[in-house]
Order: sequence, then C-alpha cells, then structure tokens
Amino acid sequence: MVEKDEITLIINELSKRVNDAERRIRSLEQVIERIEGLISSLEEKYNRLESNFKFSIGSLSTRIEGLKNDIKEMQSGVNEVRKELQKKVGKEEVKEIQMYIELLNPITSKFVTKDELKKELEILKRKVKIKSDGTE
Repeated sequence: MVEKDEITLIINELSKRVNDAERRIRSLEQVIERIEGLISSLEEKYNRLESNFKFSIGSLSTRIEGLKNDIKEMQSGVNEVRKELQKKVGKEEVKEIQMYIELLNPITSKFVTKDELKKELEILKRKVKIKSDGTE
C-alpha cells in the first residue's frame, strides 16, 4: 500500500505541477494577448501618423510651390518698378528744371513787353538826339 500511497502522492504532485504550469501558461497567454493588442494599437497609430505625415508633406509642397510663385510675381513687380524708376526724372534733373522754371517765371523775373521796350527806345532816342543837338 505504501506504493499506492507513494503513487498517489506522486500523481498529486504531478497534478499540482501540471495545474501550476497550466496557470502559468494562461498567464503568459494573457500577457501575449495584451502585447499583441498593444502592437496592433501601435501599428494603427503608426499608419495614421504615416498618412498624416504624407498629407502634411503634400500640403507643405503645395504651399512651397505657392510661395515660389509669389516670389516670382514679386520679383517681376520689383523689376517693373525698377524699369519705371529708370524712366523717371532724377533729383538733379528736377533741380535743373526748377531753375529754368524760376528763370522763366514772369512773377519773379523782370520781363519787358514789346510796347514798353518801344517806348523806352523812343525815350532814349530823344535823349540821344537832344544831347547830340546840344553838343554840336
């Protein structure tokens, strides 16, 4: 009977060990399931981020192209302004024109009309004639 008791003890011990191993296996399976869930979640987040990143890159590329076009337009505008400025009168030319205007301004200049000149010439002729008549 001792053998039977020993066999029973051995069977009980084996049964405990098998149960303990099964419990550990279930625990490991649960851990593996959680890890698989986390991996799946990370893969989804990665895919979402990757698509957002691709969209952002496309959006940035579009904006960069727009900025390039804007810069080209600005350069064109600057070139047009330069051309117009080259056509404009410079400071020195303005001063020269201003000087001529002041010279020809009837308000500040002392011009004589044709009739006034004729009268003055007649007066001078008479004075010269009187002097020449009196000195002879």
